Amino acid sequence: MTITNTDQLEVPVRSIGFSSYELSPRAALGRLSADKPRQGAVLKVQFEDDIVGYADCHPWPELGDLPLSDQLECLKSLTSSKATSLGNRSLEFARMDGEARARGRSLWEGLQIPASHALLNNAQQLTAADLELKAQQGFKHLKIKMGIHPRQEANALLALAPVFKELSFKLRLDFNAGLSPIQFEEFLENLGEVREFIDYIEDPTVYDPRVWAQAQRRWGIRLALDRLSDETISILAPHSFSVLVFKPAIQKADTIFQLAEKFRASIVVTSYLDHPVGQLCAARVAAQASIRPEIVVETCGLLSHMAYESHPFSEEMKTSGPFLLGPQGTGFGMDAALSELKWEQL
Repeated sequence: MTITNTDQLEVPVRSIGFSSYELSPRAALGRLSADKPRQGAVLKVQFEDDIVGYADCHPWPELGDLPLSDQLECLKSLTSSKATSLGNRSLEFARMDGEARARGRSLWEGLQIPASHALLNNAQQLTAADLELKAQQGFKHLKIKMGIHPRQEANALLALAPVFKELSFKLRLDFNAGLSPIQFEEFLENLGEVREFIDYIEDPTVYDPRVWAQAQRRWGIRLALDRLSDETISILAPHSFSVLVFKPAIQKADTIFQLAEKFRASIVVTSYLDHPVGQLCAARVAAQASIRPEIVVETCGLLSHMAYESHPFSEEMKTSGPFLLGPQGTGFGMDAALSELKWEQL
């Protein structure tokens, strides 16, 4: 992962405390992740003007992030010039949270968080009863982690085609760039009638503008692009993707918005499958983006706390069907749970 030196906070950092945590997945979180506990840290950042704010630091080494110990070491210098992209976004969110807390205000005033898809981790274990439950809960979009056994997964989805049709579901299939172009073509061929229920396919292969443009044109499907590196941005081409998956934990909003406008793509804001504190940061960005007239924000992915076993922070997360509700309190909220944490200093 590239360490950026371009971000500078307007107010310098005085000190950073951290509280380590583990999140226990209910099941493996896709092709690249096992079902073992995930490591992260809630940050308590004190700025030079005495404002104190909270944020999350939850790396994904499987996707190229530095591990947690290295992320914290980069933050230890107390300047954003040494932090990673993940660390820089954490400091920005801590500042946003702290300014609101200093005014005694909630960051959710006057905002509604967009609807989210339901996240499912194994197409082969999916049943009609699972789908009926999601429909009863009000979900219209299903995101399914794919790519462990593509042929068997296509067969499993094909067997459920009548249920998808009856319940009017739209499917978002995420491969984490795990297929070759040939495997992707074979998968689409094997999907059969399920293709009509596809909302988009996310990162089927490593981004290749020629391959992706051909797939969108031939199969009449939309492709979604995630994890934009500087190299990927340099080769982006029109008509090769339709959706940008925006993870505020690691990406700058201005960059994503500019790319969306330039390539006429819509945006799906998702969490980083991180701690509820980080999840709320992504939700706030989604709520703000959805009121910008020049940005098309589709159903998002902001209910990731449901992917993990319950813990004190997730128990404070309230939902109404596919909608995450902004919590009570100041800043991003979670005041009571944050007050119970024990802090170590970097």
